[in-house]
Amino acid sequence: MPILTYNAGQKLAYALEGVDPMCSERGMAATSCGMHIHQGTSCNESAGGLLSTAWLDVYYTAMPDGRASGMVEVETGSSSEDIIGKVFAIHDHAGDAIACSIITEMPAVAQATGFVPYAGYAGNLTMVYGGVYPIMSDGMQTKFTYDIIGADPACKMGPMDGVPTSCGLHIHEGTSCEEAAGNLLISGDVTPWLTTGYTTQGGANCTTNSVMSDPASCYLTGELETVDTGLTYEDVRGFLASCTRSLRWLHTPT
Repeated sequence: MPILTYNAGQKLAYALEGVDPMCSERGMAATSCGMHIHQGTSCNESAGGLLSTAWLDVYYTAMPDGRASGMVEVETGSSSEDIIGKVFAIHDHAGDAIACSIITEMPAVAQATGFVPYAGYAGNLTMVYGGVYPIMSDGMQTKFTYDIIGADPACKMGPMDGVPTSCGLHIHEGTSCEEAAGNLLISGDVTPWLTTGYTTQGGANCTTNSVMSDPASCYLTGELETVDTGLTYEDVRGFLASCTRSLRWLHTPT
């Protein structure tokens, strides 16, 4: 479960199994169905109180099979240094802690936020915001979680046949948002990014007619399955360090 610290809080992406199925709805207890950072530093004893009472607003919603996933942000006032080594606990419907883990530093992680229009893009999808984080590469595989608003409504139908970059989420070779991004960033002769098409989500106001659609109601959120890119963390970070404000991650159908 990646936990990112920003400004005065944390953002976490979670994918849990074995949680309380009764947490399809939260109970009356303050810690019911909660996901919290505690003051304790060991899973062999009581975790103590919450590191911040702001965590009382953080909880999961379970599926009948005991799975839960999503993203959440919480303003805790805690820094990265404050949370490292602390207990992260999962609670059941009654509010009791049922699972414990110690937060550790996660090396080889990068992110991309603050999107701006891709160089030369003249379409109407100019209000894309959100983030792709954390981006993890170990020299063989790359994976990341994405949470983006303003995606192409035409991508509600999924990628277009015969257009390799349609509705794509890609890392490119370029290092500037002021010029074309160049080829897709890969190691070797394989181009696995061409299989990473997204499908836009959204309600009634997000229609496949881009003229009638409300861009703010079109979004995509989820986790990219592991992609065999052959990239290392240094490969990815070298790109991101010089350009974190790029729409090159998102491709439209045409």
